[in-house]
Amino acid sequence: MSKSVDVKIEDVLIPPTRITAVYDEELTEQLSSTMDTVGQLVPILVIDVDGVYHLVDGLHRLQEAKRQGAKNIKAVVKKGTEADALLLNLVTNSTRGKTKASEMVVVLGELYATCGLSIEEIRQRTGFSQRYIETLLAISEASPMVREALDKELIGVGLAFEIQRLPRWIQQDELVSRAETFHITVPAMKTIINNILQAMKDAEEHPLIPGPPPPPVIYTCNICREEIAKSDLGMVAICPVCHSAAWKAAQDKKDSVRAAEIITSHSQ
Repeated sequence: MSKSVDVKIEDVLIPPTRITAVYDEELTEQLSSTMDTVGQLVPILVIDVDGVYHLVDGLHRLQEAKRQGAKNIKAVVKKGTEADALLLNLVTNSTRGKTKASEMVVVLGELYATCGLSIEEIRQRTGFSQRYIETLLAISEASPMVREALDKELIGVGLAFEIQRLPRWIQQDELVSRAETFHITVPAMKTIINNILQAMKDAEEHPLIPGPPPPPVIYTCNICREEIAKSDLGMVAICPVCHSAAWKAAQDKKDSVRAAEIITSHSQ
């Protein structure tokens, strides 16, 4: 049972979660001009939830009435719950014209997760297909970056749905960046996601067995050829003449050491 009455504008609550029909500049000016000339022709729709009027439809009319300084506004009032307000908001705005898919995602997520409505209940009370509801509910669990890209209409529902199939948000963020940059189509994105998921499954079922550690690297001096610690290595600017002299000195030192070792061994 509903009735049309005058309600105080200050008593109308605009829920933070709702669908708002998109008005371009021309429609906004037309609404403003009409209300200035002939007043409010179509009442807003509100749900009376325990004495609080939850706005369902008519945000632009409400805002225009406020702009004109009106204290009251005509409204069709229905008794119901917050869930009723969200459901009616979905239906009235989605059937009128262009709405943001990101807002549809948020409202459906609220109905499902917070209000406790099942997918079948939402389907029966909105007329939306089960597949459409399941798609938007899946997107409601996507990373904030994916939902933001959907809100800004940088990607569509199809791409958002495919990207959210990845289990980690960091993966989703990487893919949404590529989708925006390279204009990836939905079929192409589906193939990419399938390949990633298959690779993850293969890695889980057949983990790589680490091999033996590599042998230690042995560092030697380029002149005397003796082993030397890595920390003692240094880059020295040296010309060919000095390099030859250093090489010869190192060889002479090595030869003298060997000679001393031979003499010592014979003397024993």
